[in-house]
Amino acid sequence: MKSHLTSIYARVSSEQQKEEETINSQLDILISYAQQNGLEVPPEWIFKDDGYSGKNLDRPGLDRLRELAQDNVLGTILIYSPDRLSRSFVNQLLLEEEFKQHGIQVHYLKNAPKPPETKEDEANYKLLSNFQGVFAEYERALILDRTRRGRLFKAKLGDKNVLPNAPYGYNKDRKNYYIVNPEQAAIVKEIFRLYTQEGYTLRKVSKYLEEKGISSPGSYLKWSNTTVRCILANSAYIGTAYYGKTEKREEASGRIIRYPKLGKVVKAKNPIRKRPHEQWIPVPVPAIVAESDFEAAQLLLKKNKEFASRNTKQPTILQGLLVCGQCGLSYYK
Repeated sequence: MKSHLTSIYARVSSEQQKEEETINSQLDILISYAQQNGLEVPPEWIFKDDGYSGKNLDRPGLDRLRELAQDNVLGTILIYSPDRLSRSFVNQLLLEEEFKQHGIQVHYLKNAPKPPETKEDEANYKLLSNFQGVFAEYERALILDRTRRGRLFKAKLGDKNVLPNAPYGYNKDRKNYYIVNPEQAAIVKEIFRLYTQEGYTLRKVSKYLEEKGISSPGSYLKWSNTTVRCILANSAYIGTAYYGKTEKREEASGRIIRYPKLGKVVKAKNPIRKRPHEQWIPVPVPAIVAESDFEAAQLLLKKNKEFASRNTKQPTILQGLLVCGQCGLSYYK
């Protein structure tokens, strides 16, 4: 349930102080209004910016209010008038949209925007709403771009924390990433040995691990060929992980995913595609297997893929669309 707790924000600039409009007068009115309407205002949730211009957002009291809003514990913000929040129309809309996203209602005691009464007012109100949406979208895009560029910068510096989830054989904590897990690392080495030296197939490696009672990366006793193949193809095990290997694709992939047991047939959402290898950013990590064993595994994987019976040389129009009447899975050529 959303909190009914209320915060108060007040601001005056240096020029207003000269005109004897003190910040205490605003606070007295706002606190009195809260008491009369039964609104609970914790003392530490009264924020004020005394002597700060409303033309910019660089204000300590406003910064603390925005930080509090992100905690999703606040229900209402009381402000004397819209120009106390900001004298910039764009910044005012930006802040109101930010608070709205956290489920917070901004309540002005004076000069609050009135609901539309005429068709002209309604048109202006819709235009204002559209502007709010535009600025909110702009802010989100700005944040995403800054985050992306920040992660890219860290990746180029070799920061392991920008990498996705560490693969099997490594652990992660808050301070360090890609910490070698001795028990899992021994299993990774054994998988490479069985595949490159003993001549085991992917399926035979999976059966071997299952018979030994070794849990898979998902903490299951069942190992799949795909899981073993991913381990054998992961360059992190020779000391080099990569950032930025994939990217979102705008067009639909057209891929169909079937869940026979659940009776679902869906199209892939949020399709991604691999970036060219030269765009990948290498990030050094602790190695687990020898480079010679890794290269031998890659040669075997490539050879087995070329001669696999499921390897479709000439895709057909109906590939993936024809479905088996018994198991519900797609046919392939």
